[in-house]
Amino acid sequence: MEIKREKVIISRKAQISIKEIFEFVKKESSTEIAQKVKNTIITKCKSLKDFAGYSKERYLDELEGDYRSVTQWNYNIILA
Repeated sequence: MEIKREKVIISRKAQISIKEIFEFVKKESSTEIAQKVKNTIITKCKSLKDFAGYSKERYLDELEGDYRSVTQWNYNIILA
């Protein structure tokens, strides 16, 4: 069964995490690379609008809801 959402809302907590990732990569590498990392993560988040092809988040099985996740580099992105 394919589940589709009208839009993806990136929570405040996720926005803060993305900003922290940006700042870390900027410090370790460059602003340009940090911006590419940030954009890629945001694009990946928005791609979760369509659940098709994404695995169920096994660590949240006991919670009510259909949680799906995808990994980008070392970051686990979860859609509720």
